[in-house]
Amino acid sequence: MILIPLSPVLIFGAFGYPGLGPSGGAVAMLSYCGLGTLAYAAYLWGRFGVLKPSLRLPRLSLAPALAVLRVGGMSAVVSATTNLTLAIVTAYVAMGGVEALAGYGAGSRLEFLLVPLAYGIGGPVGIVISANLGAGQIERAVSASWIGVLMAGALTELIGLTAAVFPEAWIGIFSQDPSVLQIGAEYLHRVGPFFGFFGVGYALYCVGQATRRMEASVFAALLRAAIAALGGLAVIWLKADVTWNFIAVALGMVAFGLVALPPLISRSGYE
Repeated sequence: MILIPLSPVLIFGAFGYPGLGPSGGAVAMLSYCGLGTLAYAAYLWGRFGVLKPSLRLPRLSLAPALAVLRVGGMSAVVSATTNLTLAIVTAYVAMGGVEALAGYGAGSRLEFLLVPLAYGIGGPVGIVISANLGAGQIERAVSASWIGVLMAGALTELIGLTAAVFPEAWIGIFSQDPSVLQIGAEYLHRVGPFFGFFGVGYALYCVGQATRRMEASVFAALLRAAIAALGGLAVIWLKADVTWNFIAVALGMVAFGLVALPPLISRSGYE
């Protein structure tokens, strides 16, 4: 509700405001995160919070930090590789010129917005899983995992298929340049049908957080980044069109969704 309308306003301008150009997207993301941080702070230290934390820092010790980092540190790797993959592909696509970069940027913006959507499902599912594991309800934890994975996969796949069928509806928000529309449409045609794997992978990442088994998700995220990097190098070596980078993006999404799935199938981490 905030990020999607704020991005084009800050990039292109509106209501007499000239816009910031490409940097407007970064300002929009930082503004969104800043407002979210203030909302969390108001909830925690306001009358709504349950924990009622003190404004003074408690005495810190290493053991709780290591317990947090066992999951949080590996989670940070997964989150970082999402940005790393986008950065790698952006660098390769930029070799095709400004229009190619703009088209990919508009298309990948939709991909980036899948993260809060998938986490909106995976985050609460992780809480349900943790509560049931703590209560010894293994079957309910497994069922919650599958429900979350299927819901996230279905939602992101629906968005991807819609974008693949009607790419101009999304790309046209950012530019009406024919070259930009063409490159952006190519991206959504080739990658959009695989958005569901991204949703599945992100939901499995949340399941891994709940079960404290992040190895598969971390490996899947690193594999996705590696596919993007090696795919771009192959495109350069073969002197192919930059849009072939989008095939590597799609393959990376498939890997991200499937590689982290076996632990859930085998119920590893639940027992």
